[in-house]
Amino acid sequence: VRYEATRTSSVDRALAWREGMIDLNGTTLGDAAEEFNRYNDRKIVISDPSMVGEQFDGLFRIGDPEGFALAVRGSLNANVNMDDPRWIRIERAP
Repeated sequence: VRYEATRTSSVDRALAWREGMIDLNGTTLGDAAEEFNRYNDRKIVISDPSMVGEQFDGLFRIGDPEGFALAVRGSLNANVNMDDPRWIRIERAP
């Protein structure tokens, strides 16, 4: 029974996009940025190569890359630059 519950939640996470959501569960920032960039014109760029492999968890709306960037800023103490309407740049804070 426990296996079935874990399997179901894994399937639910994988299909979150059908509900307009991106479910990140230990996903690297690099992979998360790629996922958001598939759905949005405003692209997320992880400017600091040392952050690309950082893992991140959370449930986000597909069309809210800004919300994702702000969550990264709060969780990983990152700098987020949203001055350019085409890009969101994320880098490690000094």
